[in-house]
Amino acid sequence: LDDHPQAGSEIVFSPDGRLLAAGGRDGKIVVWDADSETVIAEMEHGDRVDDVCFLNDSKHLVSGGSDGAVHIWDLESGRAIADVPVLNSTASRIRAMAVSATSLAVLTNDGEVTLWDLVTKQSKATDIRGTRVIGTTPPLEFSPDGKHLVTRGEKSEFTVWNVATGEPLWTQHGENDRPVYSVAYSPDGKLLAVATEAGMITLWDIDKKEKLRVMEGASTWIRSLTFSPDGARLASGSDDQMITLWDVKTGEPTTRLKGHNAYVLSVAFAPDGNAIASSGADATVRLWRAAPPQEVPAL
Repeated sequence: LDDHPQAGSEIVFSPDGRLLAAGGRDGKIVVWDADSETVIAEMEHGDRVDDVCFLNDSKHLVSGGSDGAVHIWDLESGRAIADVPVLNSTASRIRAMAVSATSLAVLTNDGEVTLWDLVTKQSKATDIRGTRVIGTTPPLEFSPDGKHLVTRGEKSEFTVWNVATGEPLWTQHGENDRPVYSVAYSPDGKLLAVATEAGMITLWDIDKKEKLRVMEGASTWIRSLTFSPDGARLASGSDDQMITLWDVKTGEPTTRLKGHNAYVLSVAFAPDGNAIASSGADATVRLWRAAPPQEVPAL
């Protein structure tokens, strides 16, 4: 998408599928109409934007950046209407964010996680911890019901946390003890996909804490994972500049999409499953049609 030449953060669809947003290294946030591929809003975060996410009403967007600030934006006015206090942290940078129906989770570069209640508008410090390892956006993912949160540890492990109590429920090492770079819940919350720097994706049965299969086919680090809305497909973005579509039932790659000229930072399925958006280290945002795979001209 040509309207954001410095894109460098997560790429996200709004829950209603109408909008697409990305943040940039220049501190700019751009929001597109997903159908017309036109820009409907531009905001200035103030410093490099490391992550963005929509709230569930699709009317508000959250940005977090290298300045340590978290802003909530009203998309109709294009103005920041609230700042999220990050508690018990000496961090200077927001590393990742995740949103559920009731909470916003914010991970800072010291590994601390703050939960912001979307109803009471209050922040709460937690015992939940993520990685302090720098170099890529670390995993931070709510389960679909919002009761659990997944983070990466300091080594090769990932941990599933109880959001209400802040207690760890399950800790597991990545495949072959390689560092975990991305995680994704299936829409029904029954599966957890975990990707490592070795290019392998492991599918876990959440209830049984049991490994179902290992999906191989990517040649290098996988930085982003996303399930299709029906849970039948999984998309991955990796350092070989490829987006790979996987059949979840068989574990086999079905399609590879090439368009980025550097590693793929983020991939996202549209809520209707008919498009995929991606952002890359080449500072571009691309929009793809999922069936059949076809790149839409750069916006």
